[in-house]
Amino acid sequence: MYRVCSQWERVRLTNGDFVGSGDAFLFVQHCCRWLKLSEPEIVLKRIDDMEHIWEASLLTQGTRIGAAAHESRWFANASSYLDAARYLDSLDPSIWEHFSRLNPELRRSILQLEKPIYSHIEADTASSLDG
Repeated sequence: MYRVCSQWERVRLTNGDFVGSGDAFLFVQHCCRWLKLSEPEIVLKRIDDMEHIWEASLLTQGTRIGAAAHESRWFANASSYLDAARYLDSLDPSIWEHFSRLNPELRRSILQLEKPIYSHIEADTASSLDG
């Protein structure tokens, strides 16, 4: 199941901290490396019964760790990271505690992406975009 997101949403983690999409993205990257998981992959598709809504699923090692839906692909994508951050924090809050103690500049420099983030749009959705 996915959640329909608002444009400038933040999520509350188990310790009460609020996280926006930028920190959620960095936190998910940090979690994947900390837990030795594969790089996250975004799968985007249009929801069948509502053609104007995009669903974004964030996967790592074939498991969905976050999902969101929005009229904008960008907001659906960003909000799937918010959902993933909340989910990963619920599994092990100590990872957020470690991450939150890092200097913001250090967070970004440590988490420089060595590989691109993979994105996949399902074939039927891609063909509808072409024509």
